Amino acid sequence: MKKFKRSLSLLLTFCLLLTLLPGLAFAANEASFNPYLHYFWGEGRVYDGVTGEPFEGANVWIAYWYYHSQEDFEDGNGELRSYHTTTDSNGYYNITFKLDIDLFLVGAHGFQAESPQMTVNPHWGRVWIDSVSLQPSLRSDFNAADEAGIEPAAYGRFTGRGSVFNGVTGEPFEGAEIWLSYSFFNEEGYEEWVHVHTTTCVDGFYELSFSMPLASPLTVWAPGFSPEFPEIHVNRWWVMIDDAYLQPEPGNW
Repeated sequence: MKKFKRSLSLLLTFCLLLTLLPGLAFAANEASFNPYLHYFWGEGRVYDGVTGEPFEGANVWIAYWYYHSQEDFEDGNGELRSYHTTTDSNGYYNITFKLDIDLFLVGAHGFQAESPQMTVNPHWGRVWIDSVSLQPSLRSDFNAADEAGIEPAAYGRFTGRGSVFNGVTGEPFEGAEIWLSYSFFNEEGYEEWVHVHTTTCVDGFYELSFSMPLASPLTVWAPGFSPEFPEIHVNRWWVMIDDAYLQPEPGNW
Protein backbone atom coordinates (compact mmCIF):
# COMPACT_ATOMS: atom_id res chain seq x y z
CA MET A 1 0.00 0.00 0.00
CA LYS A 2 2.85 2.39 0.88
CA LYS A 3 4.53 1.53 -2.40
CA PHE A 4 1.27 2.36 -4.24
CA LYS A 5 0.95 5.74 -2.48
CA ARG A 6 4.57 6.59 -3.29
CA SER A 7 3.99 5.72 -6.95
CA LEU A 8 0.81 7.79 -7.03
CA SER A 9 2.63 10.73 -5.44
CA LEU A 10 5.42 10.52 -8.00
CA LEU A 11 2.88 10.34 -10.81
CA LEU A 12 1.04 13.42 -9.55
CA THR A 13 4.34 15.31 -9.18
CA PHE A 14 5.32 14.35 -12.72
CA CYS A 15 1.96 15.52 -14.08
CA LEU A 16 2.29 18.80 -12.21
CA LEU A 17 5.73 19.38 -13.73
CA LEU A 18 4.35 18.65 -17.19
CA THR A 19 1.71 21.30 -16.55
CA LEU A 20 4.19 23.90 -15.29
CA LEU A 21 7.05 23.36 -17.72
CA PRO A 22 5.44 25.06 -20.76
CA GLY A 23 4.70 28.12 -18.63
CA LEU A 24 8.22 28.12 -17.22
CA ALA A 25 9.68 27.77 -20.73
CA PHE A 26 7.45 30.58 -22.00
CA ALA A 27 8.50 32.82 -19.11
CA ALA A 28 12.14 32.05 -19.86
CA ASN A 29 11.63 32.85 -23.53
CA GLU A 30 9.82 36.06 -22.58
CA ALA A 31 12.75 37.10 -20.43
CA SER A 32 15.36 36.34 -23.11
CA PHE A 33 13.38 37.48 -26.19
CA ASN A 34 14.44 40.91 -27.48
CA PRO A 35 12.20 41.98 -30.40
CA TYR A 36 14.72 44.62 -31.47
CA LEU A 37 17.12 41.86 -32.55
CA HIS A 38 14.63 40.20 -34.93
CA TYR A 39 13.44 41.03 -38.44
CA PHE A 40 9.79 41.71 -39.19
CA TRP A 41 7.83 41.73 -42.44
CA GLY A 42 4.90 43.91 -43.30
CA GLU A 43 2.58 44.71 -46.21
CA GLY A 44 1.01 48.08 -46.95
CA ARG A 45 -1.04 49.72 -49.66
CA VAL A 46 -0.99 53.14 -51.32
CA TYR A 47 -3.84 54.95 -53.10
CA ASP A 48 -4.08 58.02 -55.29
CA GLY A 49 -5.74 60.62 -53.08
CA VAL A 50 -7.56 62.19 -56.04
CA THR A 51 -8.87 59.21 -58.00
CA GLY A 52 -8.97 56.69 -55.16
CA GLU A 53 -7.24 54.17 -57.43
CA PRO A 54 -4.28 52.02 -56.29
CA PHE A 55 -1.02 53.96 -56.73
CA GLU A 56 1.52 52.05 -58.83
CA GLY A 57 5.21 52.96 -58.59
CA ALA A 58 5.12 54.93 -55.33
CA ASN A 59 8.45 54.92 -53.47
CA VAL A 60 8.62 53.33 -50.03
CA TRP A 61 11.62 53.91 -47.76
CA ILE A 62 12.23 52.51 -44.30
CA ALA A 63 15.40 52.99 -42.26
CA TYR A 64 16.09 51.16 -39.01
CA TRP A 65 18.86 50.45 -36.51
CA TYR A 66 20.43 47.01 -36.76
CA TYR A 67 21.98 45.51 -33.61
CA HIS A 68 24.28 42.51 -33.96
CA SER A 69 23.81 41.33 -30.37
CA GLN A 70 22.09 42.00 -27.06
CA GLU A 71 25.27 43.71 -25.89
CA ASP A 72 25.25 46.06 -28.90
CA PHE A 73 21.60 46.85 -28.20
CA GLU A 74 22.27 47.67 -24.55
CA ASP A 75 25.25 49.84 -25.53
CA GLY A 76 23.29 51.61 -28.28
CA ASN A 77 25.89 50.43 -30.78
CA GLY A 78 23.65 50.00 -33.82
CA GLU A 79 24.15 50.18 -37.58
CA LEU A 80 21.71 52.27 -39.62
CA ARG A 81 20.29 50.24 -42.49
CA SER A 82 17.63 51.04 -45.07
CA TYR A 83 15.19 49.27 -47.35
CA HIS A 84 13.55 50.69 -50.48
CA THR A 85 10.83 49.31 -52.68
CA THR A 86 7.98 50.49 -54.91
CA THR A 87 4.29 49.67 -55.05
CA ASP A 88 2.98 47.16 -57.57
CA SER A 89 0.10 47.65 -60.02
CA ASN A 90 -2.41 47.14 -57.20
CA GLY A 91 -0.70 49.63 -54.89
CA TYR A 92 0.77 46.98 -52.57
CA TYR A 93 4.31 46.89 -51.17
CA ASN A 94 6.27 44.64 -48.83
CA ILE A 95 8.99 45.76 -46.42
CA THR A 96 11.48 43.98 -44.18
CA PHE A 97 12.80 45.82 -41.13
CA LYS A 98 13.75 45.81 -37.45
CA LEU A 99 11.78 47.61 -34.76
CA ASP A 100 14.08 50.54 -33.96
CA ILE A 101 12.75 52.56 -36.93
CA ASP A 102 14.46 55.82 -37.85
CA LEU A 103 12.33 56.76 -40.87
CA PHE A 104 9.28 55.39 -42.71
CA LEU A 105 8.12 57.35 -45.77
CA VAL A 106 5.85 56.72 -48.74
CA GLY A 107 5.96 59.24 -51.57
CA ALA A 108 6.09 59.98 -55.27
CA HIS A 109 7.16 62.93 -57.42
CA GLY A 110 4.54 65.64 -57.33
CA PHE A 111 2.79 64.16 -54.29
CA GLN A 112 3.11 64.92 -50.59
CA ALA A 113 4.96 62.18 -48.71
CA GLU A 114 3.22 60.27 -45.93
CA SER A 115 4.42 58.28 -42.91
CA PRO A 116 2.05 55.28 -42.56
CA GLN A 117 0.98 54.23 -39.08
CA MET A 118 2.35 50.83 -38.11
CA THR A 119 1.24 48.43 -35.35
CA VAL A 120 3.55 45.57 -34.39
CA ASN A 121 2.92 42.58 -32.13
CA PRO A 122 6.55 41.51 -31.58
CA HIS A 123 5.82 38.21 -29.84
CA TRP A 124 3.48 36.99 -32.58
CA GLY A 125 5.55 38.53 -35.37
CA ARG A 126 2.46 40.30 -36.74
CA VAL A 127 2.65 43.70 -38.46
CA TRP A 128 -0.26 45.92 -39.49
CA ILE A 129 0.44 48.93 -41.73
CA ASP A 130 -2.31 51.45 -42.39
CA SER A 131 -3.07 52.30 -46.00
CA VAL A 132 -2.19 55.82 -47.14
CA SER A 133 -3.56 58.10 -49.86
CA LEU A 134 -1.09 60.41 -51.59
CA GLN A 135 -2.27 63.94 -52.27
CA PRO A 136 -0.82 66.14 -55.06
CA SER A 137 1.59 68.75 -53.79
CA LEU A 138 4.21 71.18 -55.01
CA ARG A 139 6.55 69.49 -52.53
CA SER A 140 8.18 66.27 -53.60
CA ASP A 141 8.87 63.30 -51.35
CA PHE A 142 12.52 64.38 -51.34
CA ASN A 143 11.65 67.81 -49.94
CA ALA A 144 9.56 66.13 -47.26
CA ALA A 145 12.53 63.97 -46.35
CA ASP A 146 14.68 67.10 -46.04
CA GLU A 147 12.11 68.64 -43.72
CA ALA A 148 12.17 65.45 -41.64
CA GLY A 149 15.80 66.27 -40.82
CA ILE A 150 17.59 63.69 -42.94
CA GLU A 151 21.25 64.58 -43.08
CA PRO A 152 22.94 64.76 -46.51
CA ALA A 153 25.42 62.01 -47.20
CA ALA A 154 29.08 63.00 -47.27
CA TYR A 155 30.24 59.94 -49.17
CA GLY A 156 28.96 56.79 -50.84
CA ARG A 157 27.83 55.74 -54.29
CA PHE A 158 24.55 57.00 -55.66
CA THR A 159 22.41 56.79 -58.79
CA GLY A 160 20.19 59.66 -59.88
CA ARG A 161 17.84 60.33 -62.75
CA GLY A 162 17.19 63.73 -64.28
CA SER A 163 15.16 65.35 -67.04
CA VAL A 164 16.02 67.95 -69.66
CA PHE A 165 13.49 70.13 -71.49
CA ASN A 166 13.60 72.65 -74.30
CA GLY A 167 13.30 76.00 -72.54
CA VAL A 168 11.29 77.50 -75.42
CA THR A 169 8.86 74.75 -76.34
CA GLY A 170 8.79 72.89 -73.01
CA GLU A 171 9.21 69.60 -74.87
CA PRO A 172 11.59 66.85 -73.64
CA PHE A 173 15.08 67.43 -75.01
CA GLU A 174 16.57 64.39 -76.76
CA GLY A 175 20.34 64.14 -77.19
CA ALA A 176 21.43 66.74 -74.62
CA GLU A 177 24.96 66.19 -73.32
CA ILE A 178 25.44 65.46 -69.60
CA TRP A 179 28.81 65.73 -67.82
CA LEU A 180 29.83 65.15 -64.22
CA SER A 181 33.16 64.55 -62.46
CA TYR A 182 33.79 63.04 -59.04
CA SER A 183 36.67 61.56 -57.09
CA PHE A 184 37.06 58.54 -54.83
CA PHE A 185 39.83 56.74 -52.96
CA ASN A 186 40.78 53.31 -54.27
CA GLU A 187 41.82 50.29 -52.18
CA GLU A 188 45.43 51.52 -52.12
CA GLY A 189 44.29 54.85 -50.66
CA TYR A 190 44.98 56.91 -53.79
CA GLU A 191 42.46 59.42 -55.07
CA GLU A 192 41.07 58.66 -58.52
CA TRP A 193 39.06 60.95 -60.78
CA VAL A 194 36.09 59.77 -62.80
CA HIS A 195 34.43 61.75 -65.60
CA VAL A 196 30.89 60.66 -66.42
CA HIS A 197 29.22 61.46 -69.74
CA THR A 198 25.83 60.48 -71.09
CA THR A 199 23.03 61.87 -73.27
CA THR A 200 19.31 62.20 -72.80
CA CYS A 201 16.93 59.72 -74.38
CA VAL A 202 13.89 60.53 -76.52
CA ASP A 203 11.88 61.42 -73.39
CA GLY A 204 14.58 63.78 -72.12
CA PHE A 205 15.62 61.42 -69.32
CA TYR A 206 19.14 60.48 -68.26
CA GLU A 207 20.68 58.46 -65.44
CA LEU A 208 24.00 58.95 -63.63
CA SER A 209 25.96 56.91 -61.10
CA PHE A 210 28.53 58.76 -59.01
CA SER A 211 30.25 59.05 -55.65
CA MET A 212 30.51 61.99 -53.30
CA PRO A 213 32.05 64.48 -53.09
CA LEU A 214 31.58 65.92 -56.56
CA ALA A 215 34.56 67.53 -58.27
CA SER A 216 32.52 69.62 -60.73
CA PRO A 217 28.93 70.82 -61.09
CA LEU A 218 26.52 68.76 -63.13
CA THR A 219 26.55 70.29 -66.61
CA VAL A 220 23.80 69.96 -69.22
CA TRP A 221 24.43 71.32 -72.72
CA ALA A 222 23.53 70.97 -76.37
CA PRO A 223 24.90 72.67 -79.50
CA GLY A 224 23.28 76.08 -79.95
CA PHE A 225 22.04 76.20 -76.35
CA SER A 226 23.48 77.75 -73.20
CA PRO A 227 24.69 75.25 -70.57
CA GLU A 228 22.63 74.62 -67.45
CA PHE A 229 23.86 73.42 -64.07
CA PRO A 230 21.03 71.60 -62.27
CA GLU A 231 21.49 70.92 -58.57
CA ILE A 232 21.89 67.43 -57.19
CA HIS A 233 20.15 66.78 -53.88
CA VAL A 234 21.61 63.79 -52.02
CA ASN A 235 20.09 62.27 -48.91
CA ARG A 236 21.22 59.18 -47.07
CA TRP A 237 19.42 56.77 -49.37
CA TRP A 238 18.38 58.53 -52.55
CA VAL A 239 19.12 61.26 -55.07
CA MET A 240 17.02 63.92 -56.76
CA ILE A 241 18.30 66.00 -59.69
CA ASP A 242 16.56 69.25 -60.59
CA ASP A 243 15.05 69.49 -64.07
CA ALA A 244 17.07 71.46 -66.62
CA TYR A 245 15.56 73.80 -69.24
CA LEU A 246 17.97 74.59 -72.07
CA GLN A 247 17.70 78.07 -73.56
CA PRO A 248 18.97 78.91 -77.08
CA GLU A 249 22.15 80.95 -77.20
CA PRO A 250 21.79 84.55 -78.41
CA GLY A 251 21.41 84.54 -82.17
CA ASN A 252 19.94 81.02 -82.25
CA TRP A 253 16.35 81.94 -81.51
